[in-house]
Amino acid sequence: MNLNTPQLRKGILALPLLLLSSISVSNTEEVVNQFIQDQIKDHQTGMISDNEHGQLENFFVTSENKVSVVWLYRVANFWEYRITSLTTDGITYTENASLKISGIAENVELEEDVLIIKYLDYRPDDPRCCPRLSRTKQYKVTNGGYLEF
Repeated sequence: MNLNTPQLRKGILALPLLLLSSISVSNTEEVVNQFIQDQIKDHQTGMISDNEHGQLENFFVTSENKVSVVWLYRVANFWEYRITSLTTDGITYTENASLKISGIAENVELEEDVLIIKYLDYRPDDPRCCPRLSRTKQYKVTNGGYLEF
């Protein structure tokens, strides 16, 4: 068996790049998880607990290597979907911008640095639990921020 073939050399040369991209994705996931953990804030007044929580829904990496995190913000009797842009070095993060979605985020996608948000919004007579108005918003992700169009 000849181990000195062009295909094998090409594969061996590509291995470090594959490992680096795997580490990068893993580090991004760790940073996103840290961001979600940082959303937990304990608030207790007397016998009442009104802690803040974050729940990860999804995240995307843009062409500018910014991370858009789709998450659910919750406190005792209030919740809302948020999308937060982060800059990360793979270890720490900085928050750049944030969007708040009124209602329920049904689907959030990133296509060519355009964030497409499909959600249910509230009509004037909708109860807090049950928004029914279907909407779509699009945002260009640029410089760590979101520009609606």
